[in-house]
Amino acid sequence: MANHGDISPEDFERLLQWLGPDRDLSTKKYVELHARLTRWFYFQGCRRPEDLADEVWNRIMKNLRDPRPEDLTDEEWNQIATKRPPTVSPDKDPVPLLFGYARWVLREYWSERVRFDEERDLEEGAAHVDGTALAELRAQCLELCLKRLDDSDAQLLREYHKYEPGRKIEHRKAMAEARQSTLNAIRLKISRLMYDLGNCVKGCCRSRGLEVQ
Repeated sequence: MANHGDISPEDFERLLQWLGPDRDLSTKKYVELHARLTRWFYFQGCRRPEDLADEVWNRIMKNLRDPRPEDLTDEEWNQIATKRPPTVSPDKDPVPLLFGYARWVLREYWSERVRFDEERDLEEGAAHVDGTALAELRAQCLELCLKRLDDSDAQLLREYHKYEPGRKIEHRKAMAEARQSTLNAIRLKISRLMYDLGNCVKGCCRSRGLEVQ
């Protein structure tokens, strides 16, 4: 699934402006809609629904930053638009548009899940690779990639995903307060770090002869 690892604070500010002129109300709306998206992905049977909700917002922010070029004809733009989520516009109700993006992300998610499961079945049937060895290799690559991060970023990632059962939201809110930041800013930071970390782990595994999706 495509992921945009170059989302900036300016992109997030542009998103808040798109949601409304009052920044406080826009921030509240963003949090509420993020939770609504997360629940929707959860009830669709998706793993890590919060990450998929982040992906929806990332794509909207990317689209707000990169609207339709003025020199494109309607026909040229329609050809491009069939390969990207719906175009955003400040004069539209954000909810239908938001779930238009969500359905796009959901289709990609299930497409990748089906491809991953099929490839995994082929690998298991043909090569009989030891699953424990694969898990150990991934773990080794993860540790190597974490060491390449700044200490503060590595600590943030570890802390973000370390919480007691049923206390995820409280844990992450406390993290934001301790850093004198917001939960939205923390999520954006984590999204960028996870994107970079994922690419690093894939590259590390490939260098050792293991192709990772």
